[in-house]
Amino acid sequence: MLLCAALMRNEAEGFPGRYYGTDISLDAGLLLSEPYSSVGTILYGDSIRSLQSISNIDLFITDSDHSAQYERREYETIAPKLSPRGIILGDNCHNTDVLADFPAERHQQFIPFGKNRKTTGIREEESAFHLLGAPLPKLGGVESLCPRRMSAALPT
Repeated sequence: MLLCAALMRNEAEGFPGRYYGTDISLDAGLLLSEPYSSVGTILYGDSIRSLQSISNIDLFITDSDHSAQYERREYETIAPKLSPRGIILGDNCHNTDVLADFPAERHQQFIPFGKNRKTTGIREEESAFHLLGAPLPKLGGVESLCPRRMSAALPT
C-alpha cells in the first residue's frame, strides 16, 4: 500500500504509474482496496507468467521462489521490460550470486553491502549512505546493491 500511496501522489503531480503485485496465493492482496486499488493490481499465479503480461517496469521487487534458477528466470523475463532508469530490488543475494551476475552480463555494475555472497570492496556504511539519497558514483548502466538480505539494481 505504501507503493500505491506513492504512485497516487506521483499521479497527482503529473507522473502516473501502476503497481502490479504477483502472488501464487489467492489470499494475498486483501488489503489492496480503494483508494489504493485505483493504481494497484494483484496478478495471481506463477510470477514468470504474470511478469510476461507487464509491458514496462520501472521498479521490480522480487520475493518469490528463492532458487537460483527461478530468480534468473525472473530477471531474464523482466530484462527487456526494464526501463533504462529501472531498479531491481530482491532479497536473495545472501543465497545466490544471480543478482550479482545478472548486471555484469549486461555490462552493468553490482554493488553489494551488508552480508552477501559477493563483495566489491565497498564498505556497508558507504553503500547504505548511497541508499539514503546520496548520489551513486557514475558507473554506467544499472547498478545492483545488496543490503544484508536485499539486492537492488539502481540507475546511475
